[in-house]
Amino acid sequence: MKDGTMNVTVDWNLCDGNGNCTAEAPEVFALNDDDELDVLLTEPGEELRAGVEMAAAACPKRAITIEG
Repeated sequence: MKDGTMNVTVDWNLCDGNGNCTAEAPEVFALNDDDELDVLLTEPGEELRAGVEMAAAACPKRAITIEG
């Protein structure tokens, strides 16, 4: 992780791929053709922070962690 950036991680043991996060931050999260979650950006820019924070809050399993 670079200084001053956030790092997004997903606990794959908790994630059930419901896709709530994709609605909040589609630049960072997407469901693939198998309805599994893909993290498109593990170090999104600061301009995406609000969406990433809403995505983490929308996760019913609390599988998304933001550092930085």
